[in-house]
Amino acid sequence: MSRLGRPLPAALRHTLLPVVLLALAGCGGEPEEDIHTWMQNVVTRKPPAVAPIPAGAPYNPSAYLGFNNPDPFNPSRMATESDAEVRIVAKLTGQPDQQAKADRNNILEVYPLSSFKMVGYLILNEKTMAAVAVEDILKQVKVGDYIGSDFGKVVRIEEHQITVVEKVRTAGEDGEWVDRTVKMPLATQKD
Repeated sequence: MSRLGRPLPAALRHTLLPVVLLALAGCGGEPEEDIHTWMQNVVTRKPPAVAPIPAGAPYNPSAYLGFNNPDPFNPSRMATESDAEVRIVAKLTGQPDQQAKADRNNILEVYPLSSFKMVGYLILNEKTMAAVAVEDILKQVKVGDYIGSDFGKVVRIEEHQITVVEKVRTAGEDGEWVDRTVKMPLATQKD
């Protein structure tokens, strides 16, 4: 009988019965037979050949002969340099002048450059200036001013952006000081 209460047609009954019987017959047999066959195949399979590990180079120990050398970390042997000598070496190696930064005591050098926004552009007494904001601080900057925590120096001010050159250290043991140019665009209303 169908769901509507009418009997199924004879042709459908004769076709449906063999299909249902075949489906039920497929469910028979031992359920783990495939797994047992696979496990037997794996157990009897020959393992792959692995090449032997090559022998390493022989180790030749050497004696440490530096016991009689002076201690490089002895504070009494450390050279004392005047501030002028330190500044000369820093200038020759491209290293930024830490003492000059401390002497400037500029609030704009406390914050990273990425936290600043250019919020305005103005010309005052024929000098181009920009207004920058960080947190709740609003300051004017001109070409030559220092800004940002990476020794950034304002090198150009345009109506739509400020160009700053920072001194940053490269990665690695002997990290060199290199210049990195960063452009700070004028902030839009939604920024």
